[in-house]
Amino acid sequence: MHQNIGERDSFMLTTRLAKLMLLSLLPTSTVMAQTIPPWTLGAISTTKSSVHLDTDKETEIWPLVVYQGEHIYFQGIELGYRVLPLQSFHNLSFGLSLENENYNPDDSDDSDMHKLDDRDITLMGVTAYRIGPITFKAGQDLIGEHDGYFAEVTAKLRLKVNDIGVSPAISYRYLDEKLSNHIYGVSQSESDKTGGNIAAYDSGSTQKISYSLAMNYPLTQSTFLNFKFTHNRYNDISDSPIVEDDYSNAVTFGAFTRF
Repeated sequence: MHQNIGERDSFMLTTRLAKLMLLSLLPTSTVMAQTIPPWTLGAISTTKSSVHLDTDKETEIWPLVVYQGEHIYFQGIELGYRVLPLQSFHNLSFGLSLENENYNPDDSDDSDMHKLDDRDITLMGVTAYRIGPITFKAGQDLIGEHDGYFAEVTAKLRLKVNDIGVSPAISYRYLDEKLSNHIYGVSQSESDKTGGNIAAYDSGSTQKISYSLAMNYPLTQSTFLNFKFTHNRYNDISDSPIVEDDYSNAVTFGAFTRF
């Protein structure tokens, strides 16, 4: 009963946010018309939890480089080309991305997990279509790491509260069986390495719903601080022997300058 109430509350929140995103289609064009310098340089620190077995929270610090040209863009892990100019209300883009659907079993405190193969990142070909605050995106593995694909829809608002930029977002990502197996599955050969302590497991397709809130606080006209909180809910992963949770959280802090 408790689980049904939680699922209903999650669905109601998703529905309300989706309605708000749709109502924002018209004002979004005004926000997009504002000129933003093409280059953003900075650093980010991310602390995130994991759904995997006996895996503690992890903090990573990375430099970040973003370039937003009229057609060509580079966003940290993705390089691509937009068909229409940057300020267009809708757009189609194609690119290459190092999608972060990966996991290192050595991060677990379970000794049997260390015997499993790394779930490495891979180069994916991505295609996206955006209309206002709604983006549809799909990606396919290009180098044979898992040969899987994902499909995703994201709705994101860009608001201003005084001088602070506020961006709530919600996204739904579908992972096909091959990509899901890459992250949550266990092959028979891997199971044998653990002496059967971790059973072989074939994952079907899985889904992830993400809720996030990002805030940009300006220090000067070109320098700002960023905070972002993300909560992820996962479906159809709890039967995996290398998974212990069906949710994860991430907190990101960053400092950037634009020019």
